[in-house]
Amino acid sequence: RLGMSGKTGVKRKREAEPKPAASTDGVKAEVQILQLIRDNRSVSVDFVRRRLGDKQTNDVVTALCKKGSIEVRQSGQTLILYEKPTTGNQSKLQGLGDLERNVYAVIEEAGNTGVQKRDICKQLNTKNPAITKAVGMLERSKLIKAIKTVQNKTLPVYMLADLEPSDEITGGIWTNQDMEFDHEFVVILRNQCMRCIEEKKYCSLDSIAEWITTKEVAKVALTQEHVKAIVATLMYDDKIEEVDDIGVMGARKMYRLTGRKPGETENVLTSTPCGVCPVFDKCAVSQGALVGPLSCPYLPKWLGLDF
Repeated sequence: RLGMSGKTGVKRKREAEPKPAASTDGVKAEVQILQLIRDNRSVSVDFVRRRLGDKQTNDVVTALCKKGSIEVRQSGQTLILYEKPTTGNQSKLQGLGDLERNVYAVIEEAGNTGVQKRDICKQLNTKNPAITKAVGMLERSKLIKAIKTVQNKTLPVYMLADLEPSDEITGGIWTNQDMEFDHEFVVILRNQCMRCIEEKKYCSLDSIAEWITTKEVAKVALTQEHVKAIVATLMYDDKIEEVDDIGVMGARKMYRLTGRKPGETENVLTSTPCGVCPVFDKCAVSQGALVGPLSCPYLPKWLGLDF
């Protein structure tokens, strides 16, 4: 009595074992099944049978299928229950055949990372010509769209038409319209980061991001993670260094210029004021000492606290 609208090999998470079945009427059972599907995205018919029993499962699942609330697909030897698309999408799918509906379901489940046509073929166990025809029909109906990815520019992925592709497949702000790494844009951001630190001497990620925003060099809004990535490249090139802002609870990370020339390495002794201090031998932390860390005029500047 259970009709199948298609076949798919969609990987599903393991369902929690049901509690012992309790006597329940048909309407209540329908609500329970719909809730199980929504909680798990999908459930197996066997799982529902263990909860409701064979007869009631057949009756309720058949009733929900007739109402258009759920659909049954096959994964290997297992029948899987899915909730059908919302009313808005359901009206869009009217007039489409079973294959087009199943292709739509696979693409919908892929989310904003999309799915390649060959993977749709594998999941539905259907040959490429039929899937190509179904995908073309869905594209013409404006239900799905093809997106090129930085991983493979010749084989697009497909996702629902109203989704925004994830940075994982598009490269985000670091790629241009040709899906190439936007080296020029990165250079501009690096230069702005350097100018900000040169002017302010001592900067947080927030202050650098605010500086770049005011310069209007980016056509998209930069997040703190974007700025952090640019700052990291400057640190790798030994142009800036990260220090803790000891005046802030939690030791906020701040950035300043290293002051070193390209190829110049840091000497742990000479890079600190103490290493080149002419009165080092007279320095002491004892009370009454003429020279010491508390009275040193050079340490605050070296720590970046001279502002």
